[in-house]
Amino acid sequence: MPDVPSISETVPGYDVSNYFGLWGAAGISPELTRRIAGLFADAAKSEKARDAFYSVSGTAVRTSTPLELAEYQRHEAQNLQAHDPCGRNCSGIAYFIAWRRHRLEIEPAPAS
Repeated sequence: MPDVPSISETVPGYDVSNYFGLWGAAGISPELTRRIAGLFADAAKSEKARDAFYSVSGTAVRTSTPLELAEYQRHEAQNLQAHDPCGRNCSGIAYFIAWRRHRLEIEPAPAS
């Protein structure tokens, strides 16, 4: 779609990248959380897993700890809220649609 601008071209300061994570139910013990995270990190480091993941997502595997993932999510949420012109807690495509709708209310498209 050559005539459709990217989100970063349309929304100044918008900078979001995709990520994948593994979450568990509330109340899982820290020991079990660390064990599961370690097993998944070890598996993700294998060449076969890296190649398979990249072939379907175009993303390189990067592992982190549960605390690093939580901090990353907090940072992303703050970043999205800081650039939320609608005053809503939007994200991703929902954010973009809400932003475009808000902008069109302020700056109607020129008559053709």
